[in-house]
Amino acid sequence: ARNDPAYPDQHYWRGRGGAPLNFLTYMAMKNHPDKFANAPEAERHAANIRMKELNKAFATIEKHAKR
Repeated sequence: ARNDPAYPDQHYWRGRGGAPLNFLTYMAMKNHPDKFANAPEAERHAANIRMKELNKAFATIEKHAKR
């Protein structure tokens, strides 16, 4: 809620729900590609773009975690 003292920290990528939601999206797309096979072209295209973005983000996280 806006009156919560932590509300100002809830920016797009820093919000507490962003990382878990992105991870769940990634896992669903990775583990169940058949669910997207019959989707309309626009949805498959958007899913492919999102998967590439998430793969890039996870690669960056892994790269920095190894330091």
